[in-house]
Amino acid sequence: METKFTKGKWTIAKSGVVMQGYSQPIAIAETGSANIIAGVFGDVSGGLETANANAKLIAAAPELLEIVTDLVRNMEKMGAKESSSDIFRRAKQAIAKATK
Repeated sequence: METKFTKGKWTIAKSGVVMQGYSQPIAIAETGSANIIAGVFGDVSGGLETANANAKLIAAAPELLEIVTDLVRNMEKMGAKESSSDIFRRAKQAIAKATK
């Protein structure tokens, strides 16, 4: 699968950035690099606890996409079709949402 997003593992880092008056205390960065991929706002409903949970989900996204893609490929090799399983159809839709 050809990807256009930043490859590699993503990590969570402290940011301290303020954008238009809103705090972004958390950054998602390429592991081992200063390449910041995203900032996570701390002023969300639920505060910093929710912001940390959002950051964890975002940082896990590349690995989750890789795993789901591998699962779909394996299911296809075993003859699975979208019509045969709701979870298979949903997995393919999630991959498309992330890559198209």
